[in-house]
Amino acid sequence: MKKVAFIIASALAIVSCNNLKDNEFVISGTANGIENGKKVFVEIQTETGSLAKDTAIVTDGKFELRGITETVDLAFVRFDSEEINLPVIIEEGKITLNIVKDSLHKSTLGGTPNNEKFQKFNTESRLISEKVVKFEKDNGPVMQQAQMAQDTSTVNRLMKEYQKFQNEMTEYSKKFIKENKDAYLSVLLLENFLMRQYLTADEVKTYFEGLDKSLQETKSGKKIKTALDAMTAIAVKYKPTVITIEKNYGNGAFKNIWEPHLIKAHKCGIEETWESGQKELRIIDILEPVISSHRLLVDEDVLQQDMRYCDRYAIQDKPSYSTFYQMSRITRDRNSLIHDDRLDALAGSVRYWVEALRQDEQKVKVAAQKELYRKLMANPLGNGRPIKGFAGMHGIGTQGTS
Repeated sequence: MKKVAFIIASALAIVSCNNLKDNEFVISGTANGIENGKKVFVEIQTETGSLAKDTAIVTDGKFELRGITETVDLAFVRFDSEEINLPVIIEEGKITLNIVKDSLHKSTLGGTPNNEKFQKFNTESRLISEKVVKFEKDNGPVMQQAQMAQDTSTVNRLMKEYQKFQNEMTEYSKKFIKENKDAYLSVLLLENFLMRQYLTADEVKTYFEGLDKSLQETKSGKKIKTALDAMTAIAVKYKPTVITIEKNYGNGAFKNIWEPHLIKAHKCGIEETWESGQKELRIIDILEPVISSHRLLVDEDVLQQDMRYCDRYAIQDKPSYSTFYQMSRITRDRNSLIHDDRLDALAGSVRYWVEALRQDEQKVKVAAQKELYRKLMANPLGNGRPIKGFAGMHGIGTQGTS
């Protein structure tokens, strides 16, 4: 009798776990190295910032998060006061997540079809990622020094070596997309390719149209459709003469993606730059000399736009998205800012003019003094009538007249 009761209880437990509501997800996780009592969140990104779908407490090294999702979406699991922010695909079903605090790359996820495929991608691509990280760590300072010294030979050599790793990752990702046309990760990869300069627009379009129709209507799918038009609209509105693009990822592919669309609406130059080294140091090294010498002029309309841009976010998040908030709080410490995207863009724009600003100030001052002296000698009385022989005596200006 006891055996029968145990079997019935076990069956009920299984039914309870599998009896989910429509569009409901459950994340059952283990948190190795995370202390009991810690809050854990599952969050998605919206136009107004992060949105928590559920909150739980770590108990005996385990946690459970639940929620409703109308569509497949990318979410992140994070812990209070911990530098952990792991991606997970939320979809109807039971998702498993095993977090290893001290070796996050060893963390695993699964349970639902999309997360099983996500884990497969992570495992198989990890060797390539490790090579990329090692290359950037070993060669970042060398690249920075080569750029400062205008050593194009070294810059080109490093870029060529880096491109080998990027090509390897791109080929693996393309293979994954071809073999997993119903995987949400495939549309995320295409979105990343478009924004990070990995594939041309035609390539993205070809792969995108080959995906399952349901994926094309997801949040990321719609982003792919509208991204190029949105960027072009900004260029048409502000009519820049030059647009600079980071060349690190894709080695020029993004320029090829956007340029054909851009030139139909607005003709301007597109130039590429290579970024290396710690971001905070790079931003400060570019902006600090310009700001301290009072050479950065800001149009009042830019201030208004910055405020309007931040209005879309929650009250507590608004300041961190402001260009000028980021400018006033950046330090040389790594990760000193929650968000640095707008300040990074400003630094990239300022750097374009750095060479012009590096003119020898003394030479400019001397030239201005000479011009002032020339005008004085040409008209010493300031009445428009030069004195006879005065200007000619000094060899400057016009000859005197009677």
